[in-house]
Amino acid sequence: MKNNYAVFIISHKRPEVETLKALQKSGYNGEYFIVIDDADPTIEEYKSRYGEHLLVFNKEEIWKETDTIDNAKILTSATYARNYCIKAARNKGYDFFVNLDDDINRFAFRYIEGDKLAIASIKNIDKVFEKYIKYMESANLTCTAFILAGRLIGGLKNPLVKNCFYSRPTNCLIMKSSTPQFKSTVCEDVIYAVDNNKKGFLTYGLMPIVIYAGKPCTGNSGGGMAEYYSTQEEYLQYFHIKVFEPTAVTLKMCSNGKVRVIFNENRFLPKILNEEVKKK
Repeated sequence: MKNNYAVFIISHKRPEVETLKALQKSGYNGEYFIVIDDADPTIEEYKSRYGEHLLVFNKEEIWKETDTIDNAKILTSATYARNYCIKAARNKGYDFFVNLDDDINRFAFRYIEGDKLAIASIKNIDKVFEKYIKYMESANLTCTAFILAGRLIGGLKNPLVKNCFYSRPTNCLIMKSSTPQFKSTVCEDVIYAVDNNKKGFLTYGLMPIVIYAGKPCTGNSGGGMAEYYSTQEEYLQYFHIKVFEPTAVTLKMCSNGKVRVIFNENRFLPKILNEEVKKK
């Protein structure tokens, strides 16, 4: 299993790569790559830090292969790095790969202890990745993921603690290298999950492993996608999601001027029908 997957961390203007530090602190000993585009102004610092572990891709080339939804030719998007990771994993012969954002600062284990949701640090994350991949194989998943820690607000009362899976994972994705491409220039990880789940390429995050990182679809930690998200109208960002599944996604303007995205999972998650309804 150790030779069957590798970690690909997508990064931009953050050569310190907090995610790599968090991985190593959690005991990671496998292969890893830092993925940046050829227009990154800090490319030389990346080269000096990571050497042969650095992969630099041609952003224009990947843009031509990507369904961006719009025709604005917006190149400041993480979508191109994610799609390059898929291509690189295939070319390097990996059946699976882990696709991580670069601002993850902790991997942890959440578990029920009495009347609270307890937490413990991970010291053997190699085995965790392997267990998740084995589950992917047995359940025929295209993609699984760790859960963002912020999704568990409310502790034991949070439905995720009972259900153990989340249908729109972000930031830390464990994928088959045969996966379909990412689409859109914004919220590409959410769109990936919504679009692929309805097509049978099953994608969902699994408890009990969580990550601590920047908020999804905001780029709030500087570098990365922060500059792009800060200049784009919120409604237009989220409308990209609605394009892929208009019947399952509703955009609601709130009184504070923010946009709320409401998902109807019954309209994009696959269902198993009872044999009784089989056509005679």
